[in-house]
Amino acid sequence: MKECFKALKINKSKFLLPKEEKLTAWVLKMHKYAFLWAKSEIGQFQADYFDLVIFLTVKHVLWQEWNIPVLPALMEDVIKVLCTKVAAGTFKHSQSAY
Repeated sequence: MKECFKALKINKSKFLLPKEEKLTAWVLKMHKYAFLWAKSEIGQFQADYFDLVIFLTVKHVLWQEWNIPVLPALMEDVIKVLCTKVAAGTFKHSQSAY
């Protein structure tokens, strides 16, 4: 447990007061089984201590908007700007639905 607590580096930036650091240590000690310490389990909590959270979603329906109309006289300039953006990495080629 001490190794795990040291690995967390709870007060690395010295933001907490000594009493707050002790409180954090006490909470982690009293609930040591609530936290998982294996690297493969990082970001998870023991199911015995915390209820499962379920996020309800709705089925996504694809939508499509019309392209922005470009005047034929400006087409060359627009293409140059887009090519510059692609070359700079700001825009990327895509074949996605959007």
